[in-house]
Amino acid sequence: MCRNDRCHGSGTLFDHDNFPLTWPEHAEASFAQDAYYLASSASASVIVYAFPSTGAFVVEDRVGGSGSMVQFFGSDWNTRNPASAGAAPSSFKGFWSSPGSPITCGGRFGAGPGNSDKPLSAVPTYMGTIVTSEVVKNGSSITGTRLRLVVVRTTQFDASPGRGGSGVVVADIACT
Repeated sequence: MCRNDRCHGSGTLFDHDNFPLTWPEHAEASFAQDAYYLASSASASVIVYAFPSTGAFVVEDRVGGSGSMVQFFGSDWNTRNPASAGAAPSSFKGFWSSPGSPITCGGRFGAGPGNSDKPLSAVPTYMGTIVTSEVVKNGSSITGTRLRLVVVRTTQFDASPGRGGSGVVVADIACT
Protein backbone atom coordinates (compact mmCIF):
# COMPACT_ATOMS: atom_id res chain seq x y z
CA MET A 1 0.00 0.00 0.00
CA CYS A 2 1.45 3.38 -0.98
CA ARG A 3 0.26 6.56 0.66
CA ASN A 4 1.92 9.89 1.27
CA ASP A 5 5.65 9.32 1.22
CA ARG A 6 6.15 5.58 1.85
CA CYS A 7 4.96 2.14 0.81
CA HIS A 8 4.54 -0.49 3.48
CA GLY A 9 4.05 -4.17 2.84
CA SER A 10 1.59 -4.73 5.65
CA GLY A 11 -0.88 -2.22 4.22
CA THR A 12 -0.34 0.38 6.94
CA LEU A 13 1.09 3.83 6.49
CA PHE A 14 4.81 4.00 7.14
CA ASP A 15 5.81 7.64 7.64
CA HIS A 16 8.94 7.99 9.76
CA ASP A 17 11.14 10.01 7.40
CA ASN A 18 11.00 13.73 6.79
CA PHE A 19 10.47 13.40 3.06
CA PRO A 20 8.05 15.88 1.44
CA LEU A 21 4.55 14.51 1.07
CA THR A 22 4.02 15.68 -2.51
CA TRP A 23 6.10 15.29 -5.68
CA PRO A 24 7.42 16.74 -7.84
CA GLU A 25 8.60 19.57 -5.64
CA HIS A 26 9.19 23.12 -6.75
CA ALA A 27 12.72 24.42 -6.04
CA GLU A 28 13.78 28.05 -6.13
CA ALA A 29 17.10 29.80 -5.68
CA SER A 30 17.90 33.48 -5.67
CA PHE A 31 20.87 35.77 -5.18
CA ALA A 32 20.32 39.35 -4.04
CA GLN A 33 23.41 40.90 -5.73
CA ASP A 34 26.74 42.00 -4.35
CA ALA A 35 29.66 44.13 -5.49
CA TYR A 36 30.74 41.50 -8.03
CA TYR A 37 27.57 39.78 -9.29
CA LEU A 38 24.13 40.90 -10.43
CA ALA A 39 20.96 39.64 -8.80
CA SER A 40 19.58 36.43 -10.27
CA SER A 41 17.02 33.74 -9.57
CA ALA A 42 15.88 30.43 -11.00
CA SER A 43 13.22 27.84 -10.30
CA ALA A 44 12.43 24.33 -11.48
CA SER A 45 10.36 21.25 -10.69
CA VAL A 46 12.44 18.52 -9.12
CA ILE A 47 11.72 14.93 -8.19
CA VAL A 48 12.85 14.09 -4.68
CA TYR A 49 13.79 10.41 -4.48
CA ALA A 50 15.68 8.00 -2.26
CA PHE A 51 17.14 4.53 -2.44
CA PRO A 52 15.95 2.02 0.16
CA SER A 53 17.89 2.41 3.43
CA THR A 54 19.63 -0.89 2.62
CA GLY A 55 19.78 -2.68 -0.70
CA ALA A 56 18.55 -1.70 -4.15
CA PHE A 57 15.96 -2.93 -6.62
CA VAL A 58 16.64 -3.74 -10.26
CA VAL A 59 14.66 -3.47 -13.53
CA GLU A 60 15.63 -4.52 -17.04
CA ASP A 61 17.05 -2.25 -19.75
CA ARG A 62 14.07 -2.46 -22.09
CA VAL A 63 12.28 -0.10 -19.72
CA GLY A 64 10.88 2.76 -21.71
CA GLY A 65 10.99 6.37 -20.63
CA SER A 66 8.79 8.14 -18.17
CA GLY A 67 5.40 6.52 -17.78
CA SER A 68 6.60 2.93 -18.29
CA MET A 69 5.20 0.37 -15.84
CA VAL A 70 7.86 -1.86 -14.21
CA GLN A 71 8.07 -4.71 -11.74
CA PHE A 72 11.11 -4.16 -9.52
CA PHE A 73 10.59 -7.14 -7.19
CA GLY A 74 8.74 -10.44 -7.27
CA SER A 75 8.78 -14.19 -7.71
CA ASP A 76 8.23 -13.75 -11.46
CA TRP A 77 10.80 -10.95 -11.89
CA ASN A 78 12.65 -12.89 -14.61
CA THR A 79 9.56 -13.25 -16.84
CA ARG A 80 8.48 -9.63 -16.34
CA ASN A 81 11.97 -8.24 -16.96
CA PRO A 82 13.33 -9.70 -20.21
CA ALA A 83 16.73 -8.02 -20.42
CA SER A 84 18.36 -7.41 -23.79
CA ALA A 85 21.11 -9.96 -23.07
CA GLY A 86 18.57 -12.73 -22.43
CA ALA A 87 16.36 -14.14 -19.72
CA ALA A 88 17.42 -13.79 -16.10
CA PRO A 89 17.53 -16.84 -13.81
CA SER A 90 14.22 -17.55 -12.09
CA SER A 91 15.99 -17.45 -8.71
CA PHE A 92 16.62 -13.69 -9.03
CA LYS A 93 13.74 -11.70 -7.50
CA GLY A 94 14.94 -8.17 -8.33
CA PHE A 95 16.62 -7.20 -5.04
CA TRP A 96 20.32 -6.65 -4.34
CA SER A 97 20.98 -6.55 -0.58
CA SER A 98 24.41 -4.87 -0.48
CA PRO A 99 24.97 -2.29 -3.23
CA GLY A 100 27.24 -0.04 -1.17
CA SER A 101 26.91 3.71 -1.09
CA PRO A 102 26.55 5.70 -3.17
CA ILE A 103 24.77 3.53 -5.74
CA THR A 104 26.30 4.32 -9.12
CA CYS A 105 26.04 3.45 -12.79
CA GLY A 106 28.51 1.10 -14.40
CA GLY A 107 30.04 -2.12 -13.21
CA ARG A 108 28.19 -5.17 -11.96
CA PHE A 109 26.00 -6.11 -9.02
CA GLY A 110 25.86 -9.39 -7.12
CA ALA A 111 22.85 -10.94 -5.40
CA GLY A 112 21.90 -14.13 -3.65
CA PRO A 113 19.40 -16.57 -5.17
CA GLY A 114 15.77 -16.96 -4.14
CA ASN A 115 14.78 -15.32 -0.89
CA SER A 116 18.36 -15.05 0.42
CA ASP A 117 18.42 -11.28 -0.30
CA LYS A 118 15.41 -10.11 1.68
CA PRO A 119 14.14 -6.56 1.07
CA LEU A 120 12.92 -4.17 3.73
CA SER A 121 9.29 -4.02 4.75
CA ALA A 122 8.96 -0.49 3.31
CA VAL A 123 10.37 1.36 0.30
CA PRO A 124 10.39 5.04 -0.73
CA THR A 125 7.47 6.09 -2.89
CA TYR A 126 9.92 7.75 -5.30
CA MET A 127 12.75 5.23 -5.40
CA GLY A 128 16.12 5.12 -7.16
CA THR A 129 16.31 1.84 -9.09
CA ILE A 130 19.13 0.09 -11.01
CA VAL A 131 18.66 -0.71 -14.71
CA THR A 132 20.37 -3.89 -15.96
CA SER A 133 20.91 -5.45 -19.39
CA GLU A 134 22.01 -8.85 -18.07
CA VAL A 135 21.45 -11.05 -15.02
CA VAL A 136 23.28 -14.40 -14.92
CA LYS A 137 23.68 -17.18 -12.38
CA ASN A 138 26.91 -19.12 -11.84
CA GLY A 139 26.48 -21.72 -9.08
CA SER A 140 24.77 -19.90 -6.21
CA SER A 141 26.09 -16.49 -7.33
CA ILE A 142 23.91 -14.09 -9.34
CA THR A 143 25.45 -11.07 -11.05
CA GLY A 144 24.23 -8.40 -13.41
CA THR A 145 25.18 -5.17 -15.13
CA ARG A 146 24.47 -1.69 -13.76
CA LEU A 147 23.75 0.35 -16.90
CA ARG A 148 21.87 3.31 -15.55
CA LEU A 149 19.53 4.44 -12.80
CA VAL A 150 15.88 5.50 -12.91
CA VAL A 151 13.36 6.87 -10.43
CA VAL A 152 10.33 4.62 -9.97
CA ARG A 153 7.14 5.88 -8.32
CA THR A 154 6.12 2.78 -6.40
CA THR A 155 2.48 1.85 -6.77
CA GLN A 156 2.51 -1.50 -4.94
CA PHE A 157 5.01 -3.20 -2.64
CA ASP A 158 5.11 -6.20 -0.37
CA ALA A 159 8.33 -7.75 0.95
CA SER A 160 6.99 -11.19 0.00
CA PRO A 161 8.21 -12.15 -3.50
CA GLY A 162 4.77 -13.67 -4.17
CA ARG A 163 3.25 -10.21 -3.99
CA GLY A 164 6.29 -8.19 -5.04
CA GLY A 165 6.62 -4.58 -6.03
CA SER A 166 5.80 -2.49 -9.07
CA GLY A 167 5.65 1.12 -10.15
CA VAL A 168 6.01 3.69 -12.90
CA VAL A 169 9.28 5.15 -14.21
CA VAL A 170 9.14 8.91 -13.67
CA ALA A 171 12.74 10.00 -14.41
CA ASP A 172 16.23 8.97 -15.49
CA ILE A 173 19.04 9.70 -13.03
CA ALA A 174 22.01 11.28 -14.77
CA CYS A 175 25.12 9.11 -14.64
CA THR A 176 28.59 10.56 -14.97
